[in-house]
Amino acid sequence: MKKLTVICVIVSIANFATLTWFAERRDLIKQLLSMAVFGGVAVLVLVSFILGLEHYRREKFHAFIPVLVLVIGLSVSFIGAVWLGGSIKHSRFQQNLPRYNEVVRRIQTSELQPDPNNYAHIHLPPAFADLAWFARVETNAGDFTIEFFVEGGFPVKHSCYLYVANAQIAGNAIMFKDWPIHRRIDTNWFYISD
Repeated sequence: MKKLTVICVIVSIANFATLTWFAERRDLIKQLLSMAVFGGVAVLVLVSFILGLEHYRREKFHAFIPVLVLVIGLSVSFIGAVWLGGSIKHSRFQQNLPRYNEVVRRIQTSELQPDPNNYAHIHLPPAFADLAWFARVETNAGDFTIEFFVEGGFPVKHSCYLYVANAQIAGNAIMFKDWPIHRRIDTNWFYISD
């Protein structure tokens, strides 16, 4: 049972690491990897529980230590990894905020032009390509917004950093319909997700 306990600790740490990595910047590959690790944890919980029942008479409650390690590891992973990944994401955004603002400035001064044939998408220049997959400019009822698409997942889950020129999205019903999850992260900036 000691070997199984060590395996459970290692798998719990791997689950925490993959969930943190996924929460830090979601994409399909990270999502699939974290789902695979979670599936491994679920199988290991079942195996550990069955082995715990088999060894209960001889080892008493010590037989359930591997299951307990996994359950505690799952709890810590779901709470701690999501918090840690979100903190890393926010820190990276704050670090890159001057670069995001530079892209906004270039779009506002027409140095960067949207592609009119591709739903106002702007492909970022190489110096800014790490900030987002692409940006999308929208003008709606006098509001000027830029969506920086930074995350995606399955099924059709996207997240963006949203620049709003007037610093408000309160009255924008279309925005709330398309992006129901949103929170302010800076004066003119929001994190939005569907």
